Amino acid sequence: MVLILISLGFKLSIIPFHSYTPDLYEGTMPPITAFIATVTKISVFVAFMRLLMILPNITSFLNNVLTIISIVTILFGNILALKQNNLKRILGYSSIANLGYLLTVIIAMQMHICKFILETINIYLLTYTLTTLGIFGIISLINNETLSFYKGLFWSKPDLAIVLTIMLLSLAGIPLTAGFIGKVYIFLNALNYQLWFILISIGIGNSIGIYYYFRIISFLYMNVNKKQLIFDLNSFVYYLVLSLSLFILVFGLFPQNIISLIRVFS
Repeated sequence: MVLILISLGFKLSIIPFHSYTPDLYEGTMPPITAFIATVTKISVFVAFMRLLMILPNITSFLNNVLTIISIVTILFGNILALKQNNLKRILGYSSIANLGYLLTVIIAMQMHICKFILETINIYLLTYTLTTLGIFGIISLINNETLSFYKGLFWSKPDLAIVLTIMLLSLAGIPLTAGFIGKVYIFLNALNYQLWFILISIGIGNSIGIYYYFRIISFLYMNVNKKQLIFDLNSFVYYLVLSLSLFILVFGLFPQNIISLIRVFS
């Protein structure tokens, strides 16, 4: 059982099994990276969740281990993203931190499985997936992942800069975006099950995340002499990221209807 959990830990990139993830994100093409960051991680997380659900009774020791891993993953996933100057590597460490947030739900699930926990998982996975796909879609359009390349993007392509801003605000969990709804659900789960140390780590980790997400946003609006860039704005990816940004805003502004739909499938 320990070997199985360690194997799933590698696939989920939770600390201390995370070291390959930023290199993998940086070394692959954006569409492939988007697939790894969404479909692969979600499928493994669901397998991990189902495995823990069918175990007869998870021991308190293993539950404590998962709590420690969750706290460390949240904190160090965000801290390691601070010094990165490559957008894909930042997203790699961000994905590690987001899996730490989801482990909170797994720990709560060991105490009591209820419809609210399943609803939290569905909402958080939906918001994370759509936001991640949107960001990698923009990286694919721009075809550059170096953070300095994005300086002054607003002055050459304001539509892409605004869409990327919406996606980053959602990842940071800022109100009026879909990501805020997902973070609130995670916070409420930790609060309901009195996971106090995890609550503190969520607060600290999200504060660090807000810093490096806003650092990227500040690059977009710097007033620099940037030459006109040419993008293929008639491509499917361009309209996809526009649609995703619109959905993220609608979900953040009017969450109740979408949440009601998610409850049907939870």
